Amino acid sequence: MLMDLATQYSDVAEFSFGDETMPPKIIASETLLRTVFENLIDNSIKYKRPEQLPARIFISCSVDIDHHRRYVSLSFVMKE
Repeated sequence: MLMDLATQYSDVAEFSFGDETMPPKIIASETLLRTVFENLIDNSIKYKRPEQLPARIFISCSVDIDHHRRYVSLSFVMKE
């Protein structure tokens, strides 16, 4: 899904991904999750520095284990 969004926004942003391995599977509503990712990408583009063209967005993913639960952490970071 994130690769599709990167392609969709490729005319206004450059994307790089922190880990080339497959991210963990997230069980959730695809429509709602896509909306969350689109909002994060839109905000990264909207609030970039005026002199920075195009927006450069770095996306990374990590899995943290806390006792017997797994958490997925996603980071959307503007890069210089």
